[in-house]
Amino acid sequence: MKYPKRSQYKYAKSRYRVRNWSEYEAGLQKRGDLTVWLSDDALDAWRAPANGKPGGQCGMVENTVFRHKTIIGRRMRSRALDGQRIEVRLASKILNTMTLLGMPDSYKVG
Repeated sequence: MKYPKRSQYKYAKSRYRVRNWSEYEAGLQKRGDLTVWLSDDALDAWRAPANGKPGGQCGMVENTVFRHKTIIGRRMRSRALDGQRIEVRLASKILNTMTLLGMPDSYKVG
């Protein structure tokens, strides 16, 4: 059986290159550093800015919950509702900070 050439595929896989490789690598290394979580920037950005809509949330809630369940676990450690709310907020903030620290600046090649 003969396989099709790459140019014959309906959707060819795109290739990307990273522009900020040294910054990206440093961000990945800083993810495990505890001083990052207690910096002034983290404390200033603790709460999301108000958007003026009742109940509206800002930046990909479904993705945050998926990452929370995958990385931190599906169960809550707190029994009280207030404790669970704080636990989810804290875990989401930690995961978002981890994601922002190691984001590559990539561009499409070809």
